[in-house]
Amino acid sequence: MVPVVNTQIIGHIFNLLVRHGITETRVNVHYLADVLLEAYGEESHLNGMGVHLVKEEELTGPASGAKRLTGVAGDYFDETFVVVSSDALTDIDLQSLVAFHKKRGL
Repeated sequence: MVPVVNTQIIGHIFNLLVRHGITETRVNVHYLADVLLEAYGEESHLNGMGVHLVKEEELTGPASGAKRLTGVAGDYFDETFVVVSSDALTDIDLQSLVAFHKKRGL
């Protein structure tokens, strides 16, 4: 929830996803979960992207959030997906990243 240039870091991440055509996102929240849920709700839409926040009560490992979302998101993980850390303030070209992995069959 820390603002950078008048926008919270998670807002920058959401904007990055929207710029690259992402239409649906799942967010595992633990630290400041209640603050994030108050700001965004469990389900919302931002610039045409569906945002779904899922509260993780207890951390169970470094990849527990992504693993846990596979059960919540169901078939969404049958498709290509990108994991972005909420600590990441980046302008990476997600479309090129995905194309790179698909070209190599990853």
